[in-house]
Amino acid sequence: MSGTIDTSKPLNLAPSDRLRSREPLASNDLADFIQETLALTKRLFIQLQRRPSTLVAGIIQPLMWLVLFGALFQNAPQGMMGNDLSYGQFLGAGLIVFTAFVGALNAGLP
Repeated sequence: MSGTIDTSKPLNLAPSDRLRSREPLASNDLADFIQETLALTKRLFIQLQRRPSTLVAGIIQPLMWLVLFGALFQNAPQGMMGNDLSYGQFLGAGLIVFTAFVGALNAGLP
């Protein structure tokens, strides 16, 4: 065997190799992606039906943070977050990011 590579034959790349090679996704790959996404979504809804407390806790927790910390810091000194930002705006943005993070974490755990 010589050390040359035959470039006349197409390469059969594994899925992980295709990701590294930066080739555009073919329609077959897109269909696989959609199928896997729908399967994971169906699985999530089945889990929610079996444990609805997960959904309730996911809704109540951000509201609890908003009520507790909103009431705690409603009399925060003016200018603590900058001149044009109130604590409610600061807290609201933080709650959105935190809720998205916790939701993604909980979705990945099962």
